[in-house]
Amino acid sequence: MTKKTRKFILYGLILGFLLAASGFILYALGWSFNQTTDGSFTFRKTGAIFLKIRPGDALVKINGKSYVQNHGLFNNGGDLTKGLLPGDYQIEISKENYGAWGKKLTVEAGLVSSATKIFLFPEEISAEPVLRKEAEKFWLTDNKKEEIKSLFYSLKQKQLKLPGKVPIVQIAPYLFDATKALVATQKAVYVLDRQNFSLEILAPISAQALAVSDSEIVFLDRQNNLQIYGLANHKIMEKIPLPLPTPLNNSEQLTEPVEKITKIALPKSGARIALLTKEGGLFIYEKPENELKLIAEKIKEFRFSPDNKKVAMLTQNEEIEIIFLEDYRRDFEMAAGEKFKLDLPKKGAPLDFGWLPEILDHLIIKYPEETIIAEIDSRPPTNWWLLGKNVQSFAFDNENNLYFLRDNQFLKVVL
Repeated sequence: MTKKTRKFILYGLILGFLLAASGFILYALGWSFNQTTDGSFTFRKTGAIFLKIRPGDALVKINGKSYVQNHGLFNNGGDLTKGLLPGDYQIEISKENYGAWGKKLTVEAGLVSSATKIFLFPEEISAEPVLRKEAEKFWLTDNKKEEIKSLFYSLKQKQLKLPGKVPIVQIAPYLFDATKALVATQKAVYVLDRQNFSLEILAPISAQALAVSDSEIVFLDRQNNLQIYGLANHKIMEKIPLPLPTPLNNSEQLTEPVEKITKIALPKSGARIALLTKEGGLFIYEKPENELKLIAEKIKEFRFSPDNKKVAMLTQNEEIEIIFLEDYRRDFEMAAGEKFKLDLPKKGAPLDFGWLPEILDHLIIKYPEETIIAEIDSRPPTNWWLLGKNVQSFAFDNENNLYFLRDNQFLKVVL
């Protein structure tokens, strides 16, 4: 082999290496040859779809074409489908004996469109009976609240020698002992021991409404002051005069204090306090900034999400809306203060709702005849699954197990 031939081969190898390396780099950046509808080929920058599905052996279809899931080492338990031309893709996920999931995802050049909270629920969700006395340790049903109210009136007269019949603001479980309950009147908060039939005054406070955490009672007094009462040392730890609220449009500050408060709620973080008025105004008090914000109007009920960054709201129009308290930049994007309505079939007015604590961004919603699980995703459609029929009420225990009351029987639900 001549020296000229060797040089020719060497330069050819170098050129081939450079072309191959350039191809790999362009492919890694999302560029590829793709066949168009007329049969020709085009060199375009593509995108990808990342899906994270439970259970992981579900069937995935993208625009009707089946895809085998490939959970790579660096895919964090999900599946990445690359080389997709920009545009809308219909995703269908199914598994035998499970409810299906579907959504339209938009792929953009050089970007990954994702859905990482895909949960398929069984078509037949099992439930096993539990003893009533066990369930009532953590569950205050309406009947149990009436029993507590009657016992409270009786013990208040007999043991404390005080008038029994007084307006009750709120009845709540006592977090340190399942056999006890907190009873709040307009002048004091009492601890009622249902097992030993005793009653004591926990705090002589005058409250419009209150919320209880594992270490404190937060209540609004008659002068619109938020007060924080420590359960460990039995004294007022902080008194916060509420500032005038900021209206929804963030224009001029309101000049009148908020109207009558009917509910206070605390997220786990403790940095926020939510207040619901009789007229349906939902306010968030930000403790670090000492700012009171009006975030929604015409609200009947609300629930903080487990991550404390979102609030589910039942409107006076009987619709479920989700409002974001912080910027959200995951599968979809929502700015702080933005909200969207769940696109759910009409099943009557929702009677109750709550967040699933162990399965992120899913709600349980109780209607008159059906109770469902619905995902929280602003991209249509809203996927939902039937959880049970003719459920009277539901609750979670301290270990986040779900329980139903159906046909006056307590059932533990296995998801």
